[in-house]
Amino acid sequence: HRRIVRTKKIVLKEIAHFNTIRFIAAMMVFIHHMEQGFRGHGYLDNYENATKDLGYLGVILFFVLSGFLITLLLLNEKRNTGTISIKNFYLKRVLRIWPLFYIMVIFAFFIAPRIEFFTFPSFNIYQDFNLKLFCTAAFLGNAATFLQAVPFAWHLWSISSEE
Repeated sequence: HRRIVRTKKIVLKEIAHFNTIRFIAAMMVFIHHMEQGFRGHGYLDNYENATKDLGYLGVILFFVLSGFLITLLLLNEKRNTGTISIKNFYLKRVLRIWPLFYIMVIFAFFIAPRIEFFTFPSFNIYQDFNLKLFCTAAFLGNAATFLQAVPFAWHLWSISSEE
């Protein structure tokens, strides 16, 4: 006679400070990319790249935590329903990630260039504008970077990679 042992569903609330660690990792990457962007447009030239290691560690940590979270959610769904709905999985990701992603795209391409505080004299947003916008909006952030990274959209490459 077989004994069935049911395991308890793992809930993120049980993993202390999971979202805090993800936030810290995301901020590490964001700070590094901001410094990279400022340096690329002629600012901070006299300083070493102080956040290089911070950025690399943040990316690795964020991707590991994201992979863990995605796997955990899929395992919980499989455990609860006996199956995994790929359609629902992608729908949840779209509803969670895309709104903020596209708010950042709109800010970087349409709002920031019109506010003097956010502009870079060495950067012409209108050069290859449609191509940069398409690449960024289509989650091809690394391709957009080859065209010259758009200020305040520098960090979106990592979301493009994850998506």
